[in-house]
Amino acid sequence: MLFILFIFDLIIGDLFYIIERDFFYLTTFVFSTGFFTVTLCAPQYIFVNESKTWAEAQRYCRDKYTDLATIENEHQTLQLMDTVNDYSTDLAWIGLYDDLNIWKWTLEDSDFFKVEEKNFRNWYNQGPGNSGAQSLCVYINSGIWYAASCSTFEVADNITAVCFK
Repeated sequence: MLFILFIFDLIIGDLFYIIERDFFYLTTFVFSTGFFTVTLCAPQYIFVNESKTWAEAQRYCRDKYTDLATIENEHQTLQLMDTVNDYSTDLAWIGLYDDLNIWKWTLEDSDFFKVEEKNFRNWYNQGPGNSGAQSLCVYINSGIWYAASCSTFEVADNITAVCFK
């Protein structure tokens, strides 16, 4: 009988959902049983209030945190917008770029994303083409994604960044 109760507790467990924690808007799921707890966390977004090129922003994020922000779904887009809007109305670099052949996230861990998450996009007006003529990097403005040349930025001189950890 004790074994059956253990299995029932293991399958059902208790589920707690914490929606946000002040600055980082950290989403946390906790599955708890009498014997162990498993916690899964969404990325924490950190606004960098310094003007940087895309390459400088990437180096900074990798040195201080994990990488430039990656976005898996609409919920994380809203989290990222909240982070940026709390500190600035500026444009901000994220970790998506065109390597002349295909759009990629800067995060090198290919196991980080599920298949459907690798293809999440939130482009303005169907997004840019992938002509292969030059490298393009992505910035956000009010949660919408735009692409610009990684080496010369035509929209503004001072672009901030969003990192994640």
